[in-house]
Amino acid sequence: MRPLRIFLCHSSGDKPVVRELYERLRADGFDPWLDEENLEAGQEWEKEIPKAVRNSDVAIVCLSPGSINKRGYVQKEIKFSLDVAEEQPEGSIFLIPLRLAQCEVPEGLRRWQWVNLFDEHGYERLLRALDLCSTKIGLTVEPASKGGDAIFGGVSQQITVLFADIRGFSALSESLPPEAIVQLLNKVQAAIAGIINAHGGVTNQHLGGGSMVLFGVPAPTDKDAGNAISAAVSVQQEMRHINEELRVMGLPEVHIGIGIHKGVATVGINGSDRGSEYMVIGDTVNVAARLEAQSQPGQIMLSNETADAADGIRWPIRRVGDLIVKGRAQPLRVVEVDWQREGFAAPESQ
Repeated sequence: MRPLRIFLCHSSGDKPVVRELYERLRADGFDPWLDEENLEAGQEWEKEIPKAVRNSDVAIVCLSPGSINKRGYVQKEIKFSLDVAEEQPEGSIFLIPLRLAQCEVPEGLRRWQWVNLFDEHGYERLLRALDLCSTKIGLTVEPASKGGDAIFGGVSQQITVLFADIRGFSALSESLPPEAIVQLLNKVQAAIAGIINAHGGVTNQHLGGGSMVLFGVPAPTDKDAGNAISAAVSVQQEMRHINEELRVMGLPEVHIGIGIHKGVATVGINGSDRGSEYMVIGDTVNVAARLEAQSQPGQIMLSNETADAADGIRWPIRRVGDLIVKGRAQPLRVVEVDWQREGFAAPESQ
């Protein structure tokens, strides 16, 4: 018997928390629909999303201060869900408003009882509603990990953190007009975001000319370190093409320094007026930031333990030296990825 099909309606600003929700629903035996997972390249999303709403058994409308105040396609998704909900038989459950953070429920959704995901037992309440919906339409739920640990309350787990920063960004900001800076940033960050998504990472923050990226959220895997390294190499390779375009546009070349570290961190969901995002705390974040700060333009620096955790990468690893990190008794052994050379079956850690 097929699982319950769930459409996840959300704003782009809430993507990290909705991604976590998507993974938990899948683990609990449901079949959630998320645009970045279910839309194939080349499909017309303006046609496919309404189709996905109609093909779903239930629509979860994710609400946050950012989503309810945002104009754009998310409002159309909400309208599609409302229209389908109006067509359902009396007593059925199709539309579930889900508050990701403290916010007002829009007038059009108030007739349906909502769930506060940020409450202590919010996810359990959502599960009860989904189970009831399954029962009403004659489906069963066979969870893989029903009621498992929740990242919403904060958990300690293995994670791989990648920091990337445009070198000389401050100088560029002083020498170029604002519109050129925005044009350049948009071009670089759009390219980075696409690569990160393709490698299973989550861009958690944009910091001026830099980005903080997480691998291993919501759930860590043994491929996180390798995926982070592969993503970093793809970013550096893409920068060659971007610089060719920048020269044609009359803009200066830019280069990126990257630092990567794998370790234990406290991970949770932080909701605010700007939406929701992962909150990551711990030494792992600090080490990754230090490695990025020490990297040269075009360089990928990582801790030796990160290289050891990445099996089968195609680029050689070279020893750089040791780095003194505040709070650590022993120096951190640092290596770099020789990303311009391929063909190595395994890292050459020393």
